Amino acid sequence: LHHPRSLNSHPSLHSELSNTANKNTSEAISAFQLVKDYSQFLRATNYFVFYLLLSLWIHATLNKVMVVLTGICACLMSCLMNHRWKDLRTIQLGGGRPPRMGRTYCPLWCCSQQQLGS
Repeated sequence: LHHPRSLNSHPSLHSELSNTANKNTSEAISAFQLVKDYSQFLRATNYFVFYLLLSLWIHATLNKVMVVLTGICACLMSCLMNHRWKDLRTIQLGGGRPPRMGRTYCPLWCCSQQQLGS
């Protein structure tokens, strides 16, 4: 096998060896391709999971923000609609304070009243 003459003298052995080599090479290439495809698949999966979690986090944060904003708006609206707000404003104005103080004080007062009520 070491001498090229002995290898050439057995053409069947030579073809068998080359076939085996080719087979091994193709198997190695296909295995490498599979690993490459798998790594690409994993990378894609990682990206997908990352974006999914990110979008869920953003969605949850936006939901929280919306809930807070809605609560503040509801509180302000109930303050403005509430007759107690008028009473409070007249008390604030009667006390010689600027009406702006009454306006800034209202939501806190309103919310605390609502929390006490509920």
